[in-house]
Amino acid sequence: MPFDDRIALLVAVTGALPGELRQDPTLRDTPAHLAQQVQDIRQQLPRKESETNPAWARRIYETVGTVRVMVFDDRIALLAAVTGVLPRKLRRDPTLRDTPAHLTQQVRVIKERLPRKESETSLRWARRIYGADPTVRAMVVDGRMALLAAVTGATEASLRQDPTLRDTPAHLAQQAEEIRDQLPREPDERAAAWARRIYQADATVRTMAVHDRIALLAAVTGARQGNLRQEPTLQDTPADLAQ
Repeated sequence: MPFDDRIALLVAVTGALPGELRQDPTLRDTPAHLAQQVQDIRQQLPRKESETNPAWARRIYETVGTVRVMVFDDRIALLAAVTGVLPRKLRRDPTLRDTPAHLTQQVRVIKERLPRKESETSLRWARRIYGADPTVRAMVVDGRMALLAAVTGATEASLRQDPTLRDTPAHLAQQAEEIRDQLPREPDERAAAWARRIYQADATVRTMAVHDRIALLAAVTGARQGNLRQEPTLQDTPADLAQ
């Protein structure tokens, strides 16, 4: 049917608003050269129960080799037609862009070795990869951010704001590694609570100069230094009150 007639019919049948239907990519005419592929993908990789549309688009991209090698504009048009995600939203997803050639193999290896956990946010996944993979930690910042964005789907801007993904000062790097191993973050533990637990459990941290202590706890936990500096339990206790 012509597009306008199709929308009018669906409005009459379903009661949906015309504006909402017109914005749904799955109701538009699929480009002729993509129509068969759209049908095939819907049959081979149907949407899972409780799976969001963007997550479905990522799963298709990761599973179907022919989608990954498509020209970017066609890839986005195809995924929009299959999943119903607006093309502009798909274009902003780092995991659906072309991965720089020198990172492609590393992205695949990381996804196999450290797959995303159920209900894990993109940022938490990025932190877990950074904490578990020394090769990622040794990369220059720009390369590290590009890699983590390509793996997890987090934007580079949000990754750059995360203290745990930045370069740890050289004199604190080994200590940060040891603390992550000895006092890992507990499930659902907030960054500030983790920092307090480290401070209480590790006497070496308590005896450090405040500047280094805050830098170390920020590097380990991802809490912002400004927030940690405002935390009374992480400050030096006056000598006359310490006992």
